[in-house]
Amino acid sequence: MEATARLYTLNYDEAKTYLWATVFVACNLVLPQLFHLIPQGGVIFAPLSLVILAGAYKFGWKVGLLAALASPLVNHLLTGLPAMATMTMMMVKLSILALVAGLAAQRFKTVTLPILVGVVLTSLALGALVELILTGAIASVIADVTIGWPGLILQVVGTWLILNIHRFTGKGAMLLAAATMLSLGACAQKSEKAQEDATAGPSFDEVLTSRRSVRSYDATKKITEQEVRELLTATQEAPSWANQEPTKYYVAMSAEKLAAVQDLVGGNKDRIKEAPVLIVSTYERGKSGFFQGNATNEVGDGWGAYDNGLSNCYLILKARAMGFDTLIMGMRDADGLRKVFDIPESETIMAVISLGYRAGEPQRPARRPLDDIVKFY
Repeated sequence: MEATARLYTLNYDEAKTYLWATVFVACNLVLPQLFHLIPQGGVIFAPLSLVILAGAYKFGWKVGLLAALASPLVNHLLTGLPAMATMTMMMVKLSILALVAGLAAQRFKTVTLPILVGVVLTSLALGALVELILTGAIASVIADVTIGWPGLILQVVGTWLILNIHRFTGKGAMLLAAATMLSLGACAQKSEKAQEDATAGPSFDEVLTSRRSVRSYDATKKITEQEVRELLTATQEAPSWANQEPTKYYVAMSAEKLAAVQDLVGGNKDRIKEAPVLIVSTYERGKSGFFQGNATNEVGDGWGAYDNGLSNCYLILKARAMGFDTLIMGMRDADGLRKVFDIPESETIMAVISLGYRAGEPQRPARRPLDDIVKFY
C-alpha cells in the first residue's frame, strides 16, 4: 500500500525546522493529556512517540530530534510528567526513533505500512539495547512490549494515516472521519467506565482483608511518580504526637537507586527485585514524645517509632486501595541506606517498603483467635 505523500529533509539553517519542531512539542503537550484520560493510557499508548515518528518521517530527523529532546523536558516543567528518573531514557528512545524515521524516509522516499513497522521495531530494539547497557533495567525493556504493544500499533497505523490524509477525499474522508469518531467514542466510554470503577474503589473492609505482605512482583507493571505522590500524601493524614509528623520518606525509582537499595535488604533482595518502587521510612528523633526538649515519659523516642508505624500503616492501606501491594522490611543495612540517600544522623531508619503489583495471589496467613489478644472487663 504505497502513498504519494511529500516528504522533506529540513536543516538547522531553515526557520521551518524550528517552526515545525515547536508545533510537534505543542502537540506532545496536548496529546498525552487526552490519553491520560484512559487508565495507564500514557504508558500503554506512548503518545509522544506517535508525534515524533510522524514529524521525523515527514520533515526529517533534525526536526524530529529537536522535538524528541524538547517534548519530555517541556512536559516535565509544565505538568510534572514524565518523572525526572525516567526522562533521560525517554529522551534517548525518542531521539533514536526520530533518527531511524528520518533516515528511513530519506532512503525509501515513500510511506508504507511495512516500512513504518520496520522503523518502529528497529527503534524499539535499539532503544532496548541502549537501556540495557545504561541501566540494566530488563523489566522496563520487557514492559515496552508487553504493556506498550497497543502504542506500537498506534505509531504505525497513526503515522500512516497522518501522512496519507490527503488521499482520503469524498466518501473516503467521510468513512475515515466516521471511524475516527467511533473510535474516540469507544475510548471515551471505556474511560468513563474505568473512571467510575476507580471512583467507586474497594470498600475499607476489602482493603483490610485483601492487603498482603507481597514477596513477588509483576515486572511488567510500573508505577508513576504522580501515583507515589498521591500515596505519600495520604500518609500525612496519619495522627502523630502533637502533630509533629516526624516520619520522612526516601523514594527510589531510578534503576541506580533501586539496585543500591536491593543490595541493602538482606535476604529480601530476590523477593523485591521486580518492585518498581522502594521506599525508605525514617523518623526524626526528639520530636514525638518530647516537650521543650525533654522526654515526657519513659517511652521517649519510642513515640517517634510509634508515629512512624502509624504513617506506614496509612501508606500500605492507601497502596492497597490504589491497587498496589507492599512489603515492610525490617531487615536492612541502615548505614548503607544512610549513605545512599544522605539521610541525616538525626533520623532513625526504620524500614524499607517495597511497592508494586503482586505477581500472584498470596495466601492469607492464619490469625490468632480474637480472645487471645483482647480482654474485656
